Amino acid sequence: MECISCGLRNVEDARFCGHCGINIRQRGQTPIGQDDSAELGDQKGHDGLKNLVAQITFCFSCGLRNCEDARFCGQCGVNLKLGLP
Repeated sequence: MECISCGLRNVEDARFCGHCGINIRQRGQTPIGQDDSAELGDQKGHDGLKNLVAQITFCFSCGLRNCEDARFCGQCGVNLKLGLP
């Protein structure tokens, strides 16, 4: 699911964006004309992301595996860098 705030392509079951922390499951978060099924290679401005090999960071709050560069947990929204929601 793509975040409408920062454009990061998050895993489909994420509740919060791993980059900016916005709740991506709220109704109305997908702009009109955008399709969640678009492939990473088709996204403009994200060249090379499909080739990114991510390291894993576990959330100390809920235990979800997040990408190493994620700022916020995709499940509970906790700030992974500061330890705050």
